Amino acid sequence: MKDLSVITNLNGEEQKAISTSRLYEFLELHSAHYSRWVKTNIIGNDFAEEGIDYVPFTINGELKKDYALDVKFSKKLAMKSNSAKGEEVREYFIRVEEDNKKMRNQIMSPEEMLLKSARLHLEQKKRTDEHEARIEAVEAKQEQNSANTGFFSILSYCKLKGIKFPLQESQSKGIQATKLSGEYGIKTGKIPDERFGKVNTYHQDVLDEIFTKQITQDSMF
Repeated sequence: MKDLSVITNLNGEEQKAISTSRLYEFLELHSAHYSRWVKTNIIGNDFAEEGIDYVPFTINGELKKDYALDVKFSKKLAMKSNSAKGEEVREYFIRVEEDNKKMRNQIMSPEEMLLKSARLHLEQKKRTDEHEARIEAVEAKQEQNSANTGFFSILSYCKLKGIKFPLQESQSKGIQATKLSGEYGIKTGKIPDERFGKVNTYHQDVLDEIFTKQITQDSMF
């Protein structure tokens, strides 16, 4: 299989990454749609971050329209491509990840190990902080969208109403809301979510009824 990798600096360390143009070519996607595919899936992807998931790919000092992709991020793109090559390339990604592990596990002095540990700790904290910031930004957009349309996800509705609600119970409430929406002939919607990809939204009247019943039942015990 053709080598899709390039050596670059991602997440603060040198490692093998995946060339966007080589991946696109291997997946046998239409060449005329390359720029749009890059814009939709990489540059304009709210859940992809430059320097973490991808970096501009440079050759001979000139910035090309190509990007070096983190292996895990590349997997996601390949799996959602609906291409017959998606499964084949998965095995290749596994080998690249193994190569990266070998590169990271090369013998280092105690000082180098300490320095690397400190750097990884700072990088992890940065990623955690930035991830939380992205979640807050997405939630803010969800709340704005909900205020404009009257449709809420289970979690955004609970946040709006100040309801303490266990995350693991959101699925059961979603099933109730879907059923009740069908009975009333009210359509449900979908919005992007940093944690779950996409989540369903329901009209506020439907959620009001469901959670009013819940509060009433809880008060009886």
